[in-house]
Formats: sequence, structure tokens, C-alpha cells
Amino acid sequence: MIDINKLIREAMKSNDRDALRTYQNLKAEIQLVKTAKNAKEYTEAVEIQLLSKMCKKLEDAIISFSDAGRDDLVSSYTIELHILQKLLPKPVSESEICSAIILWCAKNGYCDGVTADCSIPKKEMGITIKAIKDKYPNADGKLIAKIVKSYVV
Repeated sequence: MIDINKLIREAMKSNDRDALRTYQNLKAEIQLVKTAKNAKEYTEAVEIQLLSKMCKKLEDAIISFSDAGRDDLVSSYTIELHILQKLLPKPVSESEICSAIILWCAKNGYCDGVTADCSIPKKEMGITIKAIKDKYPNADGKLIAKIVKSYVV
């Protein structure tokens, strides 16, 4: 997990105002997640989801500000987006997701594990998606669902 206080200290020492602002915003979001009503345990998966959500918000803001002609805000938000993207793990490829699905199917008796000829019962689709999402928390949920649906009979 990210040591946000260490990142803030390093940004202060290096006098990097953009990184400092970004890390302070991240720390505020982390505190909101941790202290939310009915908050779940703060895990690495929750942290990755939070970073992804923040990146998505920044991307939307950049598009909005560029349409409005606010180049000053576009450059500021773009810098912040790049800083946050460095904290995210590398994205998961479709082939990694497919191999994880095949392994999960073999483990649960839906295929032999050697061939990619797996057939997941429709009632197990949600369980499969959840298992793969737990294994790869930074993967796109829509992509996982699409790939799992291709294996459903």
C-alpha cells in the first residue's frame, strides 16, 4: 500500500507543489474512505479502486475544461493525473484475465484446465466475475464481465 505521508514529505522536501497538492488530495480521499459510514477495511484493492476513481474524475475534468477553453486548468489537472497514474499498478491484459478464468474454471470443475474450452453455468457467472475481480482489483470490471460472458453456457 502507498505510504501517503512519506510521499507528502518527499514532495515538500523537493518543493514540488503539483505533487504535494496531488498527494494531499489523495490523503483527503483516503480519510473519507476510511471514516465513511459503514466503511469496509482499507485494503490494497480499495486503494486501487480509489486511485482509479480519482484518475477517471480527473480525465472527465480535463475534457470539460478543454471544451471550455480553460488551458490553465487543463495543464494543472493533466499533471495531477500523471502523478496519480504513476501510483497505479500496470493494467491487466485480456490474456491474463482469460488465463485466470480458465484456472478458476478448472479449480471449480467447469473445464480440464488444459484447453480454453470452459463452460461456466449462468448461475455461477456473478461468482466468477467476483473471483476474478478479487484477483485483479485494478482490472476493468466491464472487460472482466464481457470475457466471463463469453464462457457462459
